[in-house]
Amino acid sequence: MPKCPAAWYELNISAPDNMVSACCYYAGEKDPWINHPIDIEGYWNSANIQTIRKINSGKKSADPNGCTTCFFFQNRSEDTIYFDTSVFPDLSEHQTANWKLLQQEYESGAVELTATPVRIYANFGFSCNLACRMCHQVPRRADNKRQVHADSILRWNKALRAAMDVTVIGGEPFALPEAISFIRQFINNPEYDNVRLSICTNGTLHHKHMETLRKKKHLHLAVSLDSIGEGYESIRVNSKWSLVERNILEFVELARKEYPQWSFQTNALVLKTGVKRLPEYARWHAKHGIVTSFYDFINFRGTEDAFYSENLLENPQLLDDIPDWSNYFEEALDIFQKSNLTVAATSLDHYWKRLTNRVEEYQATSNAGRNLRHRNHWKTQLEIRGPKDFLNTFQYILAAQRTGETPDYASDETFVRFTKVSYPRDHFLTSYMPMAVYEPGGYFRLRLSWPKLPPGVRRAHVVLRAERRGELQGTWYVQEGDDGIKAEFVGRMEAGIAKLQLAAYPVGERESVLPTEVLLDLDGATMNAVAATDRLLP
Repeated sequence: MPKCPAAWYELNISAPDNMVSACCYYAGEKDPWINHPIDIEGYWNSANIQTIRKINSGKKSADPNGCTTCFFFQNRSEDTIYFDTSVFPDLSEHQTANWKLLQQEYESGAVELTATPVRIYANFGFSCNLACRMCHQVPRRADNKRQVHADSILRWNKALRAAMDVTVIGGEPFALPEAISFIRQFINNPEYDNVRLSICTNGTLHHKHMETLRKKKHLHLAVSLDSIGEGYESIRVNSKWSLVERNILEFVELARKEYPQWSFQTNALVLKTGVKRLPEYARWHAKHGIVTSFYDFINFRGTEDAFYSENLLENPQLLDDIPDWSNYFEEALDIFQKSNLTVAATSLDHYWKRLTNRVEEYQATSNAGRNLRHRNHWKTQLEIRGPKDFLNTFQYILAAQRTGETPDYASDETFVRFTKVSYPRDHFLTSYMPMAVYEPGGYFRLRLSWPKLPPGVRRAHVVLRAERRGELQGTWYVQEGDDGIKAEFVGRMEAGIAKLQLAAYPVGERESVLPTEVLLDLDGATMNAVAATDRLLP
């Protein structure tokens, strides 16, 4: 039987990401989204989606592929169901026939399907009325206004009637004209009465559209919270907790009184800011009988500030500021369990266990890391001093085609800086530098220096990658003084890593500065000598 059912159940569309796939987590090749009439069959049985079905039915090699590092299954408990069909008891004859056929094709591992998706999921665009601190869409909004055209999906009448759920997301759907147009037309079409409409929203605008929403028999609203009160307002910039709370409670009360087939839930990204407020968050949901769930930080270019200041799993040292952090998780979990909020209890417990393991790893290696920072057994493998040396070692990569031939960075005798135009994806990159780590592995130390920066200018984001292994994990030690900034990144490498690469990215929409000094040291490892010119990408 196939493993993940996504490629049999769902068609996932995103206009701003220009992609169509089986889900938003797939890391392999995807089809582009085209905003003009294309039959759903062209996407649903495309070569790329058939590849995903082959991967999950065992008809394709088990070598690393686009499903190997699935964020969904890495960050969910084992008993999590990708698509729960038990919440759809009131299906039409058309829906039932399609569902039975899809089950047969899924269980047989078919790769070219006759049935159509039971869920159509559409990200209509990035526009939003909030600027949440951890949102990976915020830095891309100014330059990415693309939306899914409502009519491009509405022409799939037969497939829409056969679906169990159609999910609308953004950005903020109620801040996207095409999403609003789709919602209105979908609700006003009686052919879709038995199809649930799910709307993922920030909860600040849906009250303005209640006249339309009240016409829908099967409606699901999912509101992103992350915390409540001041914690909520700190994370979800430009929002007011009093407004969101009122909108949520009015919707829930209306559903309970008049619309028994409506459903509602919230979700929370676990952040450092929200840890102390977890019990309060749990009590609020228990008081109002509202389902909630927890998930992990989604790392993406442009979210570096939140990544380093809020992402607990990747930066467990942040919990040094909250020595009794585990008590907050324990208290919240107890509240959820006693209130029979099973989804909340299960997802929070899963995250808590992962975080506990991560903290234990951090504590076990932090002392070794501190000692390693000062030992004399390091061997410097890469040394860069000054802007000229940096530009001779790194190559500037433009993520998108630009007019003119001048690179979008500035350089002088003091430092190399990214300009506003560079943000968020342009970057500097070395080639993968050959090396070999002896058993049982070794440690790395990356030392970076910046001069004292002008007001408003920030230090760039620097990462260390292993070929085919992704970014290396470790602990940052940062000191800021009158003479500038010194940062060290220390961590352990597994044996067998063959090559390392350095990359530097801009941070924020204003200028950011590359380090003037870069030193990469290895302990328990050797690196083949390569000329500086060999490090450059072709």
